[in-house]
Amino acid sequence: MQREIGSMKDFGEDNKKIIKEILQSILNVSKEFPTIDTYAKMLYTTKQFEKYEQFKEQIALFFLIWQRSHKHDIRYDAFIASLIDAETAEFPPMTILSWNYDMQFEMSYSKYITEGKALWKIWDKLNVCCKSNGSLPKYDVQQPFAFIKLNGSAMFHTSEQDNSSLRYTLQDVLWSSTEGEQFICDICTIYENAQHKNIYSIPKYVNELSYAWDDFGRDYIKQNIEQRVEDCETLVIIGYSFPYVNREIDRHVFSSMPNLKTIYVQDKDATNVSERVTAIYEYLKMRVPRIIPKTDVGQFFIPNELG
Repeated sequence: MQREIGSMKDFGEDNKKIIKEILQSILNVSKEFPTIDTYAKMLYTTKQFEKYEQFKEQIALFFLIWQRSHKHDIRYDAFIASLIDAETAEFPPMTILSWNYDMQFEMSYSKYITEGKALWKIWDKLNVCCKSNGSLPKYDVQQPFAFIKLNGSAMFHTSEQDNSSLRYTLQDVLWSSTEGEQFICDICTIYENAQHKNIYSIPKYVNELSYAWDDFGRDYIKQNIEQRVEDCETLVIIGYSFPYVNREIDRHVFSSMPNLKTIYVQDKDATNVSERVTAIYEYLKMRVPRIIPKTDVGQFFIPNELG
């Protein structure tokens, strides 16, 4: 018998079992595979779709709990404060392509939402393009600023309303007022109701985590990448190692920027990352832009070209 969200009945044993199973699953995968994303692609490639969906649900629940109990990276605060205009509260013309499916950027930006912190409001302000469901944010390709989430978001939304209403029923658990055991109870109930009984079932809650190499929504995100970066002349790569598992989309990103002149690579291992960027250009048989390594990672790098 399923619990209603907010019910504390049988909280202890039921939810401890869920959390233990999820943590143990992710820990086991982390020991056996280079990254959890590598394991996810193995499941997808070998057509183990039920395990694939369940593992993505476990990842989403883990990230929601982790981010609720840990402060977000404060470098996002400095980055947003440096970029945002004090008078208009607008960002400069730029596009952020993010492989991260966490909510770190949104959590930091939520401080600029003074009334009714809700994810759909944050996504609207950031002009988010989310691979997993293009109907959720009011994404506008014509806006000067955009935030494209290549892997979607590790979170859930209800599936009970039509697509035009989904944006108003997102599970804003990171901004909810519940604490402690009540929060864990709520999020575990969402997880239970997000389970796929089989590959044809539609669960009560839908996972927004959708890898860029997954066929679902891939053409949509590739098209929006092309539209946003075709005139780009300066690129900043922050903390991204170009894992081979993402090679298809990475090559697409670079091939969509024919006017690129300068690439800044911010990473403790910037030299090796720069070599991987060069290798991509060599594969594409394109001219290699000027690459400038930045090894100071104390703050997210903002190029002078931004003005």
